[in-house]
Amino acid sequence: MRVASITRPRIAASDNWYLDRGESLIQISSDLKIKLLEHGVSTLHGSTFKLPSDCEFEPPCSIKWMQVHHSLKLGAFSYAVSGYYFGANIGRYTSIGESVQIGRGSHPVGWASTSPVFYQRHEDVVGFRIPEVGIYKPTAPYIKAEETFIGSDVYIGHGAFIMQGVRIGNGAVVGAHAVVTKDVPDFAIVAGSPARIRKMRFPNRIIERITRLAWWDYAFWEFKATDVSQVDAFLDCVDARIESGLLPFAPAKVKLTDLLGPE
Repeated sequence: MRVASITRPRIAASDNWYLDRGESLIQISSDLKIKLLEHGVSTLHGSTFKLPSDCEFEPPCSIKWMQVHHSLKLGAFSYAVSGYYFGANIGRYTSIGESVQIGRGSHPVGWASTSPVFYQRHEDVVGFRIPEVGIYKPTAPYIKAEETFIGSDVYIGHGAFIMQGVRIGNGAVVGAHAVVTKDVPDFAIVAGSPARIRKMRFPNRIIERITRLAWWDYAFWEFKATDVSQVDAFLDCVDARIESGLLPFAPAKVKLTDLLGPE
C-alpha cells in the first residue's frame, strides 16, 4: 500500500490556480446534460453547472449534485450525492453520501508562512490584483495536486472528509463525518477524527476470496441467481460464472470533451 509522502506538503488549490495549468471548466448546459444521460451518466443538478474538462466516466454512473473542482474519474455503478471533489479517482460500485469532501488540500506548516500568497498567484488568493505587488512572483516551489484514490465497493458516509492523496482500499467503509488523513486498507471500517480502523468487514478468508474474484469487474445482473446478503453463496455464484467464461463488464469510457460539439 502506498504511503503518503511526509516531505511534500499537500497544498490547497483554488479553481484558478489549477486552471492555469492546462485544465478548463466546461459549462454543463441542459443539452450537454442530455448527452451525458444518453451516454449513461446522470446528474440531478437543477440548472447549469461546471465540470473540469478532464473528467472521465465509466457508465452507468451518477454525479447527482457533486461539485467537482478538479479532474474526476468515476467508475461504473458508482455515485456520489453531493460535496466537494478535487482530483478524485473512484472505482466501481462505490456509494458516497451527502456533503462529502474528497481531495481537500492543506497548507505547508513547515515553511516560514502557511499563507498561499507565497506559492500561488495572489490574485487567486484574494480574488483581485493588488497594484502594489508589481511584478512579484511566488518563489516557493510549485507543488502539483495529488490524486485521491477511492477503490471499488467503497461506502463513504455523510459528511466524511478525505485528505488529498489518500488511498481508500476496495470494500472499505468510511463512517459519517470521519476525517481520513491516512490510507485505508481493503475492507477496513474506519470512523472518527482522525479516522481509525474500528474493525474489518469480513474475516481474512472472505477478504482473500473477494479480492481474488474481484466481483466488481462484472455487471451485477450477471449474478441475479443468488442473494448478495448470503456472502459465501454469492461468492460461489461469482466463482461459478467466472469459471463458465463470464467476461468482465467493459463499457466504453465517456470523456467530457468528446461530448462537446464543434466550436
